[in-house]
Amino acid sequence: MLKLNVSLRIKMRLKAKCPKHPGYNPEQGPGAIRGVCKDCHALYAVTAARDELYAALRTFESLAEPYQVIRKPRSGTA
Repeated sequence: MLKLNVSLRIKMRLKAKCPKHPGYNPEQGPGAIRGVCKDCHALYAVTAARDELYAALRTFESLAEPYQVIRKPRSGTA
């Protein structure tokens, strides 16, 4: 028997922009980076890691859903 209790809460807000290229949007992809700006590449890496995390969580939820057991709460008798 396998028991797996997973509780994951992620709350993060990141407001950052490249000092050299303030108009760069990391969601445009690595092709929009001008030259070899390390700050733009770092912003893109953070965005890509976030997207991979969300994709992995969605995959896990879809695979685990058929095995979830919802238990009824215990009655209040002492």
